[in-house]
Order: sequence, then structure tokens, then C-alpha cells
Amino acid sequence: MFLLARLHVESLASAASLTIKHVRQKLQELPTTLDASYDNAMQRITDQEEDHWKVAFKTLAWVTHAFRPLSLRELQHALAVEPGDSELDEDLMMDAPSITALCAGLVIIDKATGNVNLVHYSTKSYFENTRQKYFAAYHASITLSLATYLT
Repeated sequence: MFLLARLHVESLASAASLTIKHVRQKLQELPTTLDASYDNAMQRITDQEEDHWKVAFKTLAWVTHAFRPLSLRELQHALAVEPGDSELDEDLMMDAPSITALCAGLVIIDKATGNVNLVHYSTKSYFENTRQKYFAAYHASITLSLATYLT
């Protein structure tokens, strides 16, 4: 399964500065199921600095809760909106490589359409099953961001 291999590569890439012995150990510890690989990716996200994991969770919340695929520009705007602001601060807009890197391989940007998508349809299913665990607080956050953006 290519997706599982891709998730494994992402996991190993996060340990790139380790010794050969550490890499071998990581290889032995790689998850054998997609859900376990997704759990591993989410753990790598939460292990990042607070500002980074917050952006990753916000990105994943927007992408998983949107009724249609978001364009990169739409997602950049969504991530840059700060509740209470009267104008969009373009200096808060993140570039595509930063967004995807923070999300531990769980989101991709389709080069043909420019849309931001989850890496695989099973990723959507995973987040539907773990919505309460990861995104319970984001419904209000998304609503507040939308209200701020529209005013």
C-alpha cells in the first residue's frame, strides 16, 4: 500500500538527524495499520512547538470540515484570520510548503487544481472517527473566523 509507505517515510523524515541505529529502531517501530500511522502523524504534530501544532490542527480542522475542497488561497486566508481584526493581515499568510510540512504529510496541495486536500480518502474517515478527540473545539473557532472574515 503506497499510502502507508508514504506515511512511514514522513515519520522517518522527522527522525532524519538520528544515527543509523536510531533509524533502524524507528523502522522496527513503524505502525502496521493506517489508523496507527495516522495516530503516529498526529503525535508528531502535537510534539511540535505550540505555534506549529496549533496551525496544523487549524489546517486539518478547516480541510476536514469544509463542504468542498478549499483552494490554497482560501486556506491561507482562513489561517490568517484573527478574531476581532477588521482587516486581513497579509503578513499572517503562510506559504504552501510551511502549511504542508506542519501537517506531517496528512495534507497535500493538488498541483492541477490548487486545492488543499487530505492525503487520502481514508484520512477523512480517520478524522470523522476521531473528530471529538482532535477537533471538538474547532467548530466554534471556524465559526468565529468566518464571522470575522465576513465583517
